Amino acid sequence: MEVPINKEREAESGWTRAAYILLFLIMLKFSIIAFVIVVIIHFALTLFQKEETDGLKKFKAELTEYIFELINFLIGKNEIKPFPISEWPSKE
Repeated sequence: MEVPINKEREAESGWTRAAYILLFLIMLKFSIIAFVIVVIIHFALTLFQKEETDGLKKFKAELTEYIFELINFLIGKNEIKPFPISEWPSKE
């Protein structure tokens, strides 16, 4: 018995989505580790310098947006694939 073409495409897209989910779960883990490091750096800078750099502020905003994009894709709220498939979120 042959499987209709639409069923094959659905199964293929399911496997593709599963691969993307696995990739983005790994990316989410590294992003959370980076987030913790940034929080520690932010704490140290505010403790000793009483101010933070503009570069750190920009990176924190971009990293937060990236984690948000990852989570939205993983839960199926958004079908737009985050970085490295799409562009890195930028805050001007």
